[in-house]
Amino acid sequence: MYVYFNWFGATAALGSDGPTLDYTAADVVAVDFIDQPDDGEAWTVTFTEYPPKGWLGQCTVADCAGQTPAGVITGYEYDAYYYYFVFYATYDA
Repeated sequence: MYVYFNWFGATAALGSDGPTLDYTAADVVAVDFIDQPDDGEAWTVTFTEYPPKGWLGQCTVADCAGQTPAGVITGYEYDAYYYYFVFYATYDA
């Protein structure tokens, strides 16, 4: 079972922990970079499931500049001040 994967040209096989999808960059219709919290409090984010359509990834630099986003890991507690999240909306969403 895969719970972590890189996208863009890779097979996004998630096994029983998420949908089995094979998106490429050509499938993307919109990209939404999610802002980090700005109120100075410690925040964490834990994803319990994958979105049914599209793709949700994480990076360690703003807007994933120069990085290939990696798929989020379900059940993992992310530090919202360290990680940057991105949602790729696809044609089927």
